[in-house]
Amino acid sequence: MNILLIRLSALGDIVIMTSALEYLKDKGKVTLITKRKYFELFIQDNRIERLLDESDLKAIGNEPFDLACDLHAKPKTLSMLFKVKARKKCMFNKRPVQRRLAVWFKKRIKEVPLYKLYVTPLQKYFDDTTYPLPSLKLPFFKVEGLPDRYIAVFPGASQRQKMWPLEYFLKVSSSIFEKYHIPSVYMGAEEMELPQKPYIINRIGMKPLSYIVNAIKYSQLVLSNDSGPAHIAAAVNTPLFVIFGPTIPEFGFRPVSKAPVFLFERKDLKCRPCSLHGEKKCKYGDLRCLRGIMPEEILNKIDGLLK
Repeated sequence: MNILLIRLSALGDIVIMTSALEYLKDKGKVTLITKRKYFELFIQDNRIERLLDESDLKAIGNEPFDLACDLHAKPKTLSMLFKVKARKKCMFNKRPVQRRLAVWFKKRIKEVPLYKLYVTPLQKYFDDTTYPLPSLKLPFFKVEGLPDRYIAVFPGASQRQKMWPLEYFLKVSSSIFEKYHIPSVYMGAEEMELPQKPYIINRIGMKPLSYIVNAIKYSQLVLSNDSGPAHIAAAVNTPLFVIFGPTIPEFGFRPVSKAPVFLFERKDLKCRPCSLHGEKKCKYGDLRCLRGIMPEEILNKIDGLLK
């Protein structure tokens, strides 16, 4: 079977979408259309027959597909799906109505993991009702210049409203170094000033993306905001400590892994969720959903894991 999948962005969603690749393994030849900056994630991935950039749509021409599925569900990708020749077409349901109602009326919704939502539209075409976990299949290697033992820390996020205070991250790093002599490697694309301390290894802005994945793979654990690196950690089975602020895991964004995942959030705040992706400014101006999660709470869980 000749299968086309479309998912253009963003990093976390691209990683979660690999559940669909795992589901389709041995079911046909898969062509994936995504943004070129994510190609690195699929180096030597034998689940994919062909990897195309969104600008390569013309290269497909009149090529017939048995199945084409839009796993992005945006006007742009729907237009791409419409132009493709395929006997059967499908689209994933990201539950926009339920999410919007949760934001407007501040009510919790039934949690359906996003990785399952990516697989569900494919299941009606195959005699297979399983839901494989997201996984990355690129070549793994230890990143040169990093110590044998370290924790990977990602203090940034796509929105500033999703970022746990930097001083809280530093408190966790300092305490771990003092107790276990394990330094923290700080990574991410976001520019930020870090103090020069013995417990900090500054790799902010480290490239390429494959280096980030491998730095995560070989770390003792990952401490991250609700962002793409958290989902990478889950996909390569590294213990994960993830912090949710304005968004909620019920939107489907809870990282799922074979490794331990510790999720921290302020369930007592009635103002959550305040937006779908953390894009809205805090109406109180103090980001209490994040500042209310104290470093000691996370340190207790990390201590239990490292012991």
